[in-house]
Amino acid sequence: MLKRENGYYPFLESTKSIVKSMNIGSEIDDRTLALAKQRVLSAIKHGRLQAPSYFSPDDISNDVKSYAVSRLMVSLINRKIDAFVEAESSRALEICMRNHEEKFLMAELGIEIGADMHIPLRDYLIFGSTFSIMLLSNRSVKGGLVKISPHEINVILKEAIKHKISDGLPIRESLINEDIKKRLKPALMDILSEISLRSPALGRQSQDLAPCMERVIEELHSGAKVPHLKRWALAVFLVKRGWDNDKIVEAFSHAPNYDERIVRYQLDHVRAKGYLMPSCRNLITQGICVAECGTKNPLQFTKDKLAKKKPAAKSSEEESKEQSSE
Repeated sequence: MLKRENGYYPFLESTKSIVKSMNIGSEIDDRTLALAKQRVLSAIKHGRLQAPSYFSPDDISNDVKSYAVSRLMVSLINRKIDAFVEAESSRALEICMRNHEEKFLMAELGIEIGADMHIPLRDYLIFGSTFSIMLLSNRSVKGGLVKISPHEINVILKEAIKHKISDGLPIRESLINEDIKKRLKPALMDILSEISLRSPALGRQSQDLAPCMERVIEELHSGAKVPHLKRWALAVFLVKRGWDNDKIVEAFSHAPNYDERIVRYQLDHVRAKGYLMPSCRNLITQGICVAECGTKNPLQFTKDKLAKKKPAAKSSEEESKEQSSE
């Protein structure tokens, strides 16, 4: 029997076990399909989802099923996944704060915060230390515990929610039943059409835009919080590719907390220092690589290489530069 909490937090393990027993994939009804499509579109187009109001058990069931199907949809589209995760996590946190259920949700997610506002170092490194204001070097660490402030609980909680929602995304297409794909296809075409009509031509500016860098641009445009390493790698890549600052600034302009002055300053710094582009080996380690391009550095990428997956011959000077960047 689904409860209110299952609808509010469909990513929890307690909800997942119930969803499996419902066998949603065997038959996706029109209501679920329409709700899932709207869920994905709202996340991508508006960057937020409305908190639900439940009046009956059917409302909860429909909401839970729409979440499960929306995960299939974004996996098959395989674009804007970060925007989907961001919107879903913001929705959950909004509900949590409105209902004062922080303790419940932290317990469900396995987060331990003591009465003296200390959190285990492991949890802090996973959910908190990626933010510049929460660098571990600025913290007091004793006995494997990190001191945090009360308002930082929600920061950590949202990151934990995002980790939970992101887990398993995108779902491998080979794991999705062919009948389900056919059922979802019309809705997916509508979603892709909406994305295409809404998005400016920031996609593949040329055949030399590596897939990993194109993905970072898409993440920025979706309004996702892109980690510093990704943003830095993209800036170096675009500078090396010969983009002028105005064009690069446009790519960064959709990021949260965007400040044109800071972006231009950092671009000038990248140009002045002449930073080398990180190698594909480093990008794989940092979780930035998204495709097997057949290259050792994104700057070597061409559209033909993606098809052939064969690296081009390099000069000894290029080899030396790559080794130094690794």
